Amino acid sequence: SYGTLVRRFPQSGSAYTYTQRAINPHVGFLVGWSSLLDYLLLPMVNALLAKLYLSAMFPEVPEWIWVAGFVTLISLINMRSVNLVAHFNLLFVAVQVAIIAVFIYLCVRGLDQGEGLGTTWSLIPF
Repeated sequence: SYGTLVRRFPQSGSAYTYTQRAINPHVGFLVGWSSLLDYLLLPMVNALLAKLYLSAMFPEVPEWIWVAGFVTLISLINMRSVNLVAHFNLLFVAVQVAIIAVFIYLCVRGLDQGEGLGTTWSLIPF
């Protein structure tokens, strides 16, 4: 955990510093660059995924509006405060957990009602 690494290597830094000190400088270099790519590419991927999902739900709205709206919203939230970002992340996780719970409920209910039984395309040969 980061708490243990901070106590063991009391230097400012991130995953790069801790990996460099704990494992190897070369591995730390790779972790640092992969983290940088993550910070640069992940927001773009999230904006494109939001565009795909929202365009499928609302095809009459131009796709560029979804990208511009998503980027603007996330930028305003980040400029406002870190605590606001943390609260939004908590909200997103709560929604994801709720969706998972509904999915599991629907799967169990479907299995209880016999859905999916007796299909001819089963991967099990018996």
